[in-house]
Amino acid sequence: MPNQWKINPGDVEGGSSGSLLDGVELRQKADGKGYELVAVLAETDSNEVPIDFPPFAYRGIVWDMDIMHFEHGTLGDQPFGNWSNNYRRHGPPAEEDGTWTAQAGSGGMGGDEDNEDAASASA
Repeated sequence: MPNQWKINPGDVEGGSSGSLLDGVELRQKADGKGYELVAVLAETDSNEVPIDFPPFAYRGIVWDMDIMHFEHGTLGDQPFGNWSNNYRRHGPPAEEDGTWTAQAGSGGMGGDEDNEDAASASA
């Protein structure tokens, strides 16, 4: 039985706002005890790297992310990129930044709850 699904156009009925569910993914939680909804936060139409996603708001923070290249990992090509946001620490305003690498499959989060929370939509 699969443990990750995606809502596609035509799979939603009812009012016009239901179309906003297009692209939302449903997956079984890593511990197997429940499910979570995962939303698309930003999209791009480009397949040519580097790829810049448009800025997006998530959990009260504005994020900028890109895909710089694809690295060859144990499960095939893995996207690698940069991120930054407008997170403010105590004291003067400051941006945070870093890098990220994504892995294929539902186990790609490696069980790290912080990474899982960052990818999951919350109600």
